[in-house]
Amino acid sequence: MTQNPFTLNFGKTPLTLIDRPQAINKVIDEFDAPLINNQIYVLSGIRGSGKTVTLTEIDKTLSQKDHWIVIELNSSRDLLQALASKLYQSPQLHKLYVDAKINLSFWGITANFEPSHQISDIEVAIDQLLKVARDRHYRILVSIDEVTNTPAMREFASAFQIFIRQDAPIFLLMTGLYENISDLQNDDNLTFLYRAPKIFLRPLNLTAISNEYQQIFNLPDPEAIKLAKLTKGYPYAFQLLGYLKWEHPELNELDLLNEFDANIQEYVYHKLWSEIMFNDQKVLIAMVKIQGNHAECRIKDLREELHYSSSLMSGCRDRLKKKGLVNTDHYGYLSFTLPRFDRYVEVYHLDD
Repeated sequence: MTQNPFTLNFGKTPLTLIDRPQAINKVIDEFDAPLINNQIYVLSGIRGSGKTVTLTEIDKTLSQKDHWIVIELNSSRDLLQALASKLYQSPQLHKLYVDAKINLSFWGITANFEPSHQISDIEVAIDQLLKVARDRHYRILVSIDEVTNTPAMREFASAFQIFIRQDAPIFLLMTGLYENISDLQNDDNLTFLYRAPKIFLRPLNLTAISNEYQQIFNLPDPEAIKLAKLTKGYPYAFQLLGYLKWEHPELNELDLLNEFDANIQEYVYHKLWSEIMFNDQKVLIAMVKIQGNHAECRIKDLREELHYSSSLMSGCRDRLKKKGLVNTDHYGYLSFTLPRFDRYVEVYHLDD
């Protein structure tokens, strides 16, 4: 292979991919079940955790099934109008809509049909389109990447809630950062999103990463395992480390590590840090001060260092966990989840 099999572009499906069969199959199996029980899933995770790639794999799988129509929407556009337009123009359904004399010219969606009643309400229009799809036993998957709490998104989510109450065969798959999903579902009219199943993407399997590195770079087991452990299963780190090693095979271990630090700090960690609340930043800085050469630090020591109350510390811990920045599996302790993020905090923020 002469082309670099790794990519640094967020959201682009790389040539070398370690997928998440458990998450992918969970969504597909539930959406494609004979009896519809759930019509919405949310994929959440930190930047670079593979949300977009996972969404893309689900889209591709369902689009290959004859009874599924997959529609991707841009979260920054008018979502309802875009849905109506893409539904109407779908190859499987377009002729059926024309035969049904559904006139959407009010919305700039035109076709050669006989004179008919013009629909001027976008929700009524989508309702009519979905009824035709249901009569022909089609299911519609709407996928929206990186949702935020915008007026268009709130309008769409409210309408979607009505569609599913009317037994429309429409399904919604969204991705988003923890804070954006939380902000959206806290809207008074969208509390149903609290009940929507959420999949928080966990780190990739280290054995799978090691096997990929070993095969691509022809490495001995110990070296491949060492590289895999360095990534901590973080998908972007897996791609970045592989990309750098492919582009710079002459680099020794220390130089490769320095290149890795410089790139991941520039492309991920600076932006990530700017999105962390001040009190939570103080916790991360204290973790670096306290843990030293240890892999984790006691929450009790953090509270004493920061003079945080139990409730304040609990809130910080919960936010950092949901954002994917700390591991809380060991009761009473915190550890960093991202590779060499403690190094980033030490270099840039230890004296803040």
